[in-house]
Parts: sequence; C-alpha cells; structure tokens
Amino acid sequence: MEKIVEGRPEKVWEQTKSEAGIEEKIYFDYYTEKTNAVAYQLIEIKKYSRPRSISSYGLAAAPQSFAYIDLII
Repeated sequence: MEKIVEGRPEKVWEQTKSEAGIEEKIYFDYYTEKTNAVAYQLIEIKKYSRPRSISSYGLAAAPQSFAYIDLII
C-alpha cells in the first residue's frame, strides 16, 4: 500500500475519483450521513498464477468495492 487517504467524503472523492474504481453515485450513497471516508492507494499489485481465495487473506467477504484486477486490466 502506497498511502491512506482519509477525510471528509467530498475531499477523499476529489483526491481519488480518477482511479477510485467506483461510480460517484455509489460512493456517495455509501457515505451518506458519514463524516469520514478512507481510501487506500495500492502499489505493486501481484498477479498470482493460481487464484487465491478471499479467506486466504483472513477475510470472510470481499470489501464493498472489491474487483478482480484481471477484469479491469
């Protein structure tokens, strides 16, 4: 992870919208009535030769804006 962007939802959106991977409406619907938003800037994305399960990362479910990288590149 390169950095964490945190602040008011409007401010975080302005800083991350070009690479957020989420539509503006969905983003603001999620942050309705919230005062703080968090975004993670990722670097050095590793593509595995065999897919790994979400549980192998200690997660029970994918985050709300999760996307498989090979579907976007």
